Amino acid sequence: MADHNEDTSWLATSELRIEDLVDLDLYDHSESSREIQAPHIRAYDELMLERRATRVGAHEEYPRTDSDGYAYIVYLDTSDPEKLRTKEVHDRMRDIQYCKKVVGTSQVVYSSYLNCQTLRTDLRCTGAKVCQYLGSQLRDFQHSHVNEELWDSIQETRASIEDARTLTHSQRQAIALVDAAKKRFAQRKACRSHTQTCHLVFREGRPEGVDFEYMRQLCTNTAEFAYEDCAVVEQQVSRKTTCGLFLRSPELRDFCKSYRGETLSQIHASFANYDRIRALILKQRILAYPEGRDLKGVYWKYTNDPEWREYTRGIYNVPYNDGVIILCALDSQIKLLASVKSFEVDMSYKRTKGEFNEVIFAMFHEKHGKVITLARAFVNRQDKYTYKKLFEVLFERVETVTGFPIRFYYLYGEGLRAIVMDMDQELEPRFFDWAEHKAHEVIAAGLCKACSLIRPEFWDEVQNSTNAVEQSHNKSYSMGKYETLLGAIQGSRILDQRDMDQYTARERHDLRHGYRSADIRSRYANHMTNERK
Repeated sequence: MADHNEDTSWLATSELRIEDLVDLDLYDHSESSREIQAPHIRAYDELMLERRATRVGAHEEYPRTDSDGYAYIVYLDTSDPEKLRTKEVHDRMRDIQYCKKVVGTSQVVYSSYLNCQTLRTDLRCTGAKVCQYLGSQLRDFQHSHVNEELWDSIQETRASIEDARTLTHSQRQAIALVDAAKKRFAQRKACRSHTQTCHLVFREGRPEGVDFEYMRQLCTNTAEFAYEDCAVVEQQVSRKTTCGLFLRSPELRDFCKSYRGETLSQIHASFANYDRIRALILKQRILAYPEGRDLKGVYWKYTNDPEWREYTRGIYNVPYNDGVIILCALDSQIKLLASVKSFEVDMSYKRTKGEFNEVIFAMFHEKHGKVITLARAFVNRQDKYTYKKLFEVLFERVETVTGFPIRFYYLYGEGLRAIVMDMDQELEPRFFDWAEHKAHEVIAAGLCKACSLIRPEFWDEVQNSTNAVEQSHNKSYSMGKYETLLGAIQGSRILDQRDMDQYTARERHDLRHGYRSADIRSRYANHMTNERK
């Protein structure tokens, strides 16, 4: 993605304090100078601003390049020049997401300009790792530095590539399935005792959601693979694997370390009595939540905290049954819900203690390869009046945020094509027998394509289970089970904000939420591998 044959130089320095950079008197070379050893640098406070060099605290993932060379100066907290040669220092350069090659060898030299020992490494950018079917618009995308305008331009180009695709969903599934099978043969993993004569053979089968005839033609080589332009730019290396440790770092551990201990009792013997600590926690809880942490506490937070209303969208009463609905969703979730073709709904009975249960609206995002929660609701009734009111307030909120009402494709020719959910037996307690239950016209329409009025191509695109929303339940349990109502809402906001941050990072910057590839071909290949075990 960056211009080829442009240089970036990294100088890892030791014995250099930040305050020394403020009054550092650096030589000003002319514009015609190509000496990367002596870049034009100006020092201001703790940040060095310049035309051809930058001081940074760590290696950037997308560093600037220049035909005349561009220097990055990275401060290392070490007074031993020999530590500049350690593997840890070189591993830091692996964070760079561009493909690169080292020019010459890395050397530990003394810099008269920085007045310290430095490890100099010259790198040459050779582009970026991309999909072999990357569209020409992105393949020829030249740049020397990354900014918001560049990300916006890449995002627009990706959107135009997505809009130009002509294959149906079932044809893409067929290509992915055959590709995954051929990949296993190429890796000699398809057969237990693989030989040179092993090859892909098409047999009878009707995989759901796959264009069967098109897949047969691909397997028998009577049809060519119609690969569409791709918009994926791969990461050069995985992100650091220590982010989980950072997310789980409690303030208490830092507090104990500041006093050279690991537990509170090691700081002072009086902390061994936990009853006093429990009393202090209870006191703070009462001060923070004067109305408690159940429905009254939620209502108090909703009426007194404006930030709380950014996620808790409303507390509604249900006519006829004295039910209560608490709708929770971020604006970004609501906007995404308004744009999807289908979603899944399910209820969790373990999230909160008491009479309230959690209803989750979620979807599996095919492009991102992850489950995204679209909205949540906490209800204290399970009947048709509550469910009707729930969908009414949710769709009203969508129209309020987006300015457009929810539409169903079968009525308006656009909008939602399907809503996937499990049937609640309490709505129809008579249908308890298995065969009679499956013969019910509503249940049969959800299980058999021939019994449904849904268009066949839409049926193939819709998920045939509620696995996505079940996974959302499991993610919610990471914040605890049988929580108070207010605590469950607080934990849900953290999870939903994380979901949308990951979604935005993928849409804007193509940053994936995990290290493992989640595209459809990889999932098919992994599924085949698991079946052979």
